[in-house]
Amino acid sequence: MKAASNPTFDYQQKLMALLTALTFVGYSVYSFLAVALNLSEFDSRIITVPYRAVVLALSLFLFLSAYFRRELGPWTRTHTVSSIVWLMYTARLIFDTLYRNEPLSRPPWEFWAFALGVCFFSFIGLVRRFSDEAQRWAAWLVWGLAAAACLLGLLTQSGQVTMTEERVSGNQILNPISYGQTAVTLVLMACYLALHARKTATIVWLLASTLPGFYTIALAASRSPLISLALGMALLSIHGIKRGIGWKIALGFLAVAIALPIGVEYLLATGSTLTNRLFETYDAYRTGEVDRLVLWGITLEEFSRSPVWGAGIELSIGMHPHNLILEACLTMGFVGGGLFLWLMLDGIWSGIRLLSSAEAAWMPLVFMQFFTASLFSGNLWSSVELWAIVLLQAGAVAGHPANRFHGTTPLAAAPQRALRRGA
Repeated sequence: MKAASNPTFDYQQKLMALLTALTFVGYSVYSFLAVALNLSEFDSRIITVPYRAVVLALSLFLFLSAYFRRELGPWTRTHTVSSIVWLMYTARLIFDTLYRNEPLSRPPWEFWAFALGVCFFSFIGLVRRFSDEAQRWAAWLVWGLAAAACLLGLLTQSGQVTMTEERVSGNQILNPISYGQTAVTLVLMACYLALHARKTATIVWLLASTLPGFYTIALAASRSPLISLALGMALLSIHGIKRGIGWKIALGFLAVAIALPIGVEYLLATGSTLTNRLFETYDAYRTGEVDRLVLWGITLEEFSRSPVWGAGIELSIGMHPHNLILEACLTMGFVGGGLFLWLMLDGIWSGIRLLSSAEAAWMPLVFMQFFTASLFSGNLWSSVELWAIVLLQAGAVAGHPANRFHGTTPLAAAPQRALRRGA
């Protein structure tokens, strides 16, 4: 396979990097506007419409400009399967929101606004070639927005919450799970960028930014962010070894070996919400009363009643299954569920192929984070991060064959040059 030419790093590539960052953590940052405006829970939902509109407009602009400039990325089997899944899911949305009389947990417009206004159209905007420079910019932008979201969360709640109270939300529309996952993104991206940075000051600054991330994870007290963080760090270690910088990984493990026992002892001594929640989960597992297991059992029961066409976009009890693979089966039957499972397996395989990349190895970290999260929370119509990263990885693999994944361009070079120019 012949390597595709690297697109020119122009303003449109920068916009694509921006779209990528907005897709992953833009919603978390934007949600704090509701806090600043002191809006009610219902009104705070409405003001997310401009965020969706920005994603929609940016996606359409990038797609159309790439089409006329002949810069569309390679169309892969992943894109084809994703398109089929979206057609099936749209058919289900039409049936359940327009023809079915059964009540839903939220207004129908919210399903459409998120599913098509964010998830689907970001998919369209990302079907174009992503230059190496833009991939590096995207990594820095994702880190920057994640850091902003975590800091905003801590600043707006300063002095109001502690680790020994109830689980903490970022705000009224950023629940503890999403809040915790935003912090995981911050920690993973900071460690990844620090692994490739050359200047000591940059490394120190990046590693310091993980502190609000770890603190936020403890405040959110959710379980899936912990699993996402552990798996993401494992992949980061593999990436470091593949890139020949295993000594940095060794230093990182040494730091963790020193800090982890201290942190765990502190959490146990203070009776933190996080450790209490983990103990409660263990006790519930022993008795078979884990909330997720109960929901999954209900999902399988309802799916068994209509395995071909699916049962609906929600469970009959007005909740979602908290597992996207099971939700795909519930919503689109075994065919749609099987195609969605193929997309996840393809995402894992693409991530493995990208782990040696100097520019794109942050993608497998993000994929593993949100794939893990999708097994315990989220829903198909709003999991824009997972939809986007699956397609980004597929495009990166198709546009940059494996023999290109051994460059030595420093990851920190792009933003550092931009800062020197005053960008």
